[in-house]
Amino acid sequence: MTQGQGYVVLQVSPHIYEGDNVTLRCHQYPGHPAGKSIFYRNNTVIKDWGPEDELLIENVNLTSNSEYKCIKKVNYYLLFYELSAETSITVQELIPLLTLRTSSHSAACGDRVTLTCQAWISPLRQSTELQFAFYHNGENIQEFSLSNKYEIPYMKQNNSGDYECEVAALNYRLKKMSAAITLHVEERGDSGSSHFITIVSVTSLVLVLALIVTIMVILYRKRHVLPGNHHQPTRVACGNPDNRNA
Repeated sequence: MTQGQGYVVLQVSPHIYEGDNVTLRCHQYPGHPAGKSIFYRNNTVIKDWGPEDELLIENVNLTSNSEYKCIKKVNYYLLFYELSAETSITVQELIPLLTLRTSSHSAACGDRVTLTCQAWISPLRQSTELQFAFYHNGENIQEFSLSNKYEIPYMKQNNSGDYECEVAALNYRLKKMSAAITLHVEERGDSGSSHFITIVSVTSLVLVLALIVTIMVILYRKRHVLPGNHHQPTRVACGNPDNRNA
């Protein structure tokens, strides 16, 4: 991108990303000798008068978005004139989106859970090498490496908590942290209660079945009494036969 007032031009790259080193070049029109240059950022001097016609801004970030101006002393018919040129810098995010995903937000003890750190990078910088690190409750659990995955092979109670991932574009000295996600591991009390309920249910069913069988046995015995268990009828004395008609 170039802007200027005819005899002076301020050049800067049109595509600037976080972590870039940016060079602004303040050039004069060919054929006209030039003297010293001065550079401004938002009308504040950042490089005073000097022979250099370039300004290096290292490791820019999103706060580097600004208006820049240079003034150069240009010789015109034996006289030096102070001519200026302006341009603007718009820094784009190298990694506009970073998310941490999990195979499960809620897991039981013994489950396997995988965390994946997904980074979207600008199409113009797809060759940028990224490395990833992982954190649990603020403590590092995996150092920076090329792998964007972290695996918990066997979930335990102390695996509950907040997880984050961090991505680093080493060539750009840029790091970015993801938003945190929370993993919950089911407490033993939860599974114990479930197990207790199951035991109570089975026990109740067994007792009901036993009661039904008992009732059926009692009913059966009442209807089919064994011969040896018959009660003899009570004999009533009729008295003396001679007194029957008395």
